[in-house]
Formats: sequence, C-alpha cells, structure tokens
Amino acid sequence: MSSHANDTVPDTAGYDAGGEQRAAPQYCPYCGDEDLRPEPSARRAWECRACARVFEVSFIGLKLGAGA
Repeated sequence: MSSHANDTVPDTAGYDAGGEQRAAPQYCPYCGDEDLRPEPSARRAWECRACARVFEVSFIGLKLGAGA
C-alpha cells in the first residue's frame, strides 16, 4: 500500500468524463499497488499513486473456443 491511502476519493471515481462507468482495475499492472485513481486526461486511463504510472484498461471482447 502507498502512503496516499487516506486521501479522499472523488465522487466520480469509476466514471469517465462522459459519465459512463469504466472497468476498475484492482491493482497496478506495474507495481501491484492498489491505490489507483481515474486519470481525467484519457477515457480509460488510471493513475497509480504509488509508482506514478498512468495506464489504460480496455475490454476487447470475448474469444469463444471451438466448443462454445
């Protein structure tokens, strides 16, 4: 955990600028920390407060297997 754990989370957490709900990652894919905030500069971007990286989360689709 990072030292920012006591910071308040804005009421808009989990929503992009258009008001659509976004997929919320559980941890940073780079450092593993859980202190993530929506990054307002990009639609699907998240900021990790521990390592200062900004990354995107996007859903491409479902891959159906041969038996599905």
